[in-house]
Amino acid sequence: MLENDGSLDFKDTSTSRVKNIANTLTEQLASLKKNNLYRKRTIKEEGRFLNFSSNDYLALGTEKVIKEAYCEGFRKFAVGSGGSAFLGGYYSVHSQLEEAFASALNVDACALFPSGYSVNCSIPRLLESIHTIAVIDKNIHASIYDGISLAKAKALRFRSNNLEDLESKLKRNNGNKVIITEGIFSMNGAISPLNEITFLAKQFNASLIVDEAHSFGILGPQGLGAVAGARLTQMEVPLRVIPLGKAFSASGAIVAGEKIWIDALLQIARANIYSTAVSPAFCYGLLKTLDYLLNADNRREKIFALVDYFRMRIKNSSLLWSNSYTPIQNLQLGCPKLAFSFSEALKKENIFCLPIRPPSVSTKETGLRININYQHDFKALDLLVDTLEKINKERKF
Repeated sequence: MLENDGSLDFKDTSTSRVKNIANTLTEQLASLKKNNLYRKRTIKEEGRFLNFSSNDYLALGTEKVIKEAYCEGFRKFAVGSGGSAFLGGYYSVHSQLEEAFASALNVDACALFPSGYSVNCSIPRLLESIHTIAVIDKNIHASIYDGISLAKAKALRFRSNNLEDLESKLKRNNGNKVIITEGIFSMNGAISPLNEITFLAKQFNASLIVDEAHSFGILGPQGLGAVAGARLTQMEVPLRVIPLGKAFSASGAIVAGEKIWIDALLQIARANIYSTAVSPAFCYGLLKTLDYLLNADNRREKIFALVDYFRMRIKNSSLLWSNSYTPIQNLQLGCPKLAFSFSEALKKENIFCLPIRPPSVSTKETGLRININYQHDFKALDLLVDTLEKINKERKF
C-alpha cells in the first residue's frame, strides 16, 4: 500500500496474498488446459516435418539470395538501431526502404514500424483522437480489437464480408467513419470484396483501411496486394498496413498511404514512438527482399496452381472445408479437442499442422488452418488430404 508520502509499504505484503495470486494463476491455466485452449510454443524441427503451418508463402525464408542480402546488411550496417526512430534510431536505410515501398505502391509515403501488431494497435488511437468511429469486419485481426480497447475507441462490427450488414452499420452513423478490413482473412482465407466496400465507403462518406498481412506478396500485380489487385489507389484506401512476417518472411511492418495519414499516425503511435527502431542491418535485407518479391510471379503462379489442385482434391471430402481460393485453407472441426487430436495425429505422420481455436476463431471455424506455400508440390498435397481422410475414417476420438 502507499504511505501518506507516496512511498510503498512493503510490510503489508503477506505470504498468503502471494499464494492467492499463484493459486488463481494455477486455476486459470488448468481451465485453459482442460478446454484445450492452452497455447504451447513448439520448437520447429527443420526437415523432419512436412509443414502446413508456415506463413512463409513464397518460401523466401530459405532462399539463398535473400539470406546473402541479410548477411551483406550486417556487414554494412549496425546490428542495432540504438534507439527509437525519433531518438537517433532512424538510418538512411530505413528511409530507403520506406521510399522503395512508396514507389512500388504508388503512394505518398510509407513508415516502418516494429510489427503489424504495433500499427494496428495505433490506428484506433488515431481514429479516437479525431472523433472517428471504426466500422470493422468481425474477423479483423485481434490487434485492431486490442487497439480499440486500449484507446476506448468507438467501433461498430459488421458480419465478415457481408455488404448488407456493412451498409446497415454505415447508415447508423452520420459522423466521421472509417471501414477497416483485411485483404485476405488470416483464419479462413476469404478475400475482401474491396471494390464493393469502396462503393459503400463513397456512398456513406467513409474512408477505408486495409490490412494486407496475408495478401501482400500473394495478390495483385507483382504481389502488391489486394488493394492493387482491385485497382484501387490511396484516394480510395488512404492507409494500408503491410506486416512483413508472412510472404515477406521477415518481421516489422510498413504502413502506406496518404502523407497526412502517415504523419498523423507517426505522431500518435506510442507503440512506435517508444519502441527501438528495426535494426538497420536487418532493414537492408528487407530492402533486397522487396525487389525479389516484386519479381516472384513464377512463385505466385505455382502457389495458385497448388491451391486449384487442393480444391479439386477436397471437392468430395468427408470433412468440412471453408470456401477459400487462396493459400489459406480452413478445415472446420467445430471443437478445440477434436482440432488438437487431428493435429497430433498428423504429427505422427510427420505432417506439421497446428490447430486454430477460440478466441482466434469462432467455435464453428475451430479446426486446422492449412497454409499452402511455394515449397509444396502436388505429392505433398495428396499426402495431406489422404492422411486427413484416413484419420477421420479411423479415429476413435
